[in-house]
Amino acid sequence: MFGHGHKSIRSTQRQGDVARRVDGVLRAQPDATILSISQNDNYNQCMSAAEQAINKREGSPIGALLTAVNTIAAALEGEFPDVAFDTLAYQWTRPAPTSLRPRPNVIIRLCTIEADFARPLTHPNNAPFNKDMEAWAKLSDRTYIWNYITNFGNYFVPFPNWRVIAANIAYFKQHGVAGVFEEGTYGTPGGDLVDLKDYVISRALWNVSYAADG
Repeated sequence: MFGHGHKSIRSTQRQGDVARRVDGVLRAQPDATILSISQNDNYNQCMSAAEQAINKREGSPIGALLTAVNTIAAALEGEFPDVAFDTLAYQWTRPAPTSLRPRPNVIIRLCTIEADFARPLTHPNNAPFNKDMEAWAKLSDRTYIWNYITNFGNYFVPFPNWRVIAANIAYFKQHGVAGVFEEGTYGTPGGDLVDLKDYVISRALWNVSYAADG
């Protein structure tokens, strides 16, 4: 993560700086198996000519970031062969590039935050996400999902996704997804049917054919 905005990571010097910081983190935490090198949680992407040229070539704002993550992952692979380097496909970086592929030790963590969560991801309302999911499935052999299952503005307001949680997990599996993180209620002792959602998620992750209505 780079400052409040997304600083340029195009230069060899910047990539070397990040690689050295990552090396230090992994040496201090030898049991780590995944380390994230990602954009910040805002829309302040780097607008340098060098990065924008890569993004234009790749047809997506993730072009420059994924190029850098691939380079860093390659530099550290020899020393940390069992570590995967994770980067978000989130908001402005969600669209897949046209030709650039993640390295085998790079995880694409695709985020669903713009989705209509009351309907399955196969619904026409979710066509933009479905398009990106299809594209990443063709490029990445290690796609993980960051999904959202609550109303972050008010945890106790009904968030009617109960009947699509299991179907969406099956959808992820059909697209070759290897891992799912379901971000729900936190920072408060309760919320909208938290225990029920946890139960459905657990059952569906264990068996993707599980039907929530069954």
